[in-house]
Amino acid sequence: MTSNTLEKLEQPEKKESIDSVIKNSSVYLRRFISKRAKNKCDIDDFMQATLLEAIRSYHNFRGDSQAKTWLCGIAYNIIRNSIKRQEKDLSVFSEEYSESIDYLSSDNGISSQRVQDPADIIECNELIDNVCDRYEALPEKMQGVFNSLVVEGKSYQDTADQFNVPLGTIRSRMANARKILRQELKA
Repeated sequence: MTSNTLEKLEQPEKKESIDSVIKNSSVYLRRFISKRAKNKCDIDDFMQATLLEAIRSYHNFRGDSQAKTWLCGIAYNIIRNSIKRQEKDLSVFSEEYSESIDYLSSDNGISSQRVQDPADIIECNELIDNVCDRYEALPEKMQGVFNSLVVEGKSYQDTADQFNVPLGTIRSRMANARKILRQELKA
């Protein structure tokens, strides 16, 4: 080996600037992201997130692989994390609405079949809103009885004692409140 070759081996290679890495890899990176993005509207967002992460962590890039391979790895992780986040958000959304739907379908005449269609979920959510609006329109005494029995879970006798009225009055108010709310469900 000549002394020139030894000098080249001993000198670490200078890294390409991040600007040139981005310029040289952007077309390849965009194609890579386009193939993996489920929603084509997200391509620019994934591209931007990838480039921002690359700029932030370029000082850690050792050069063991090509720069565009490194960028694609970053993009792949960003896309994968986005998909996981969307699935988690969807499952939380589904759980919240399925609890409301399960409550409505228990004994209120709505089919007990589990709702899967987003349009049905929206329809049931509107129904819940209508029932809540109807509940708020109930006379104050009916609201109090309904709240005590249903929300707080008190017995009819405890509710009668709380409002200092006969047990029959509590039963009557609750029956009337159910009738009014049931009419909203049938509408």
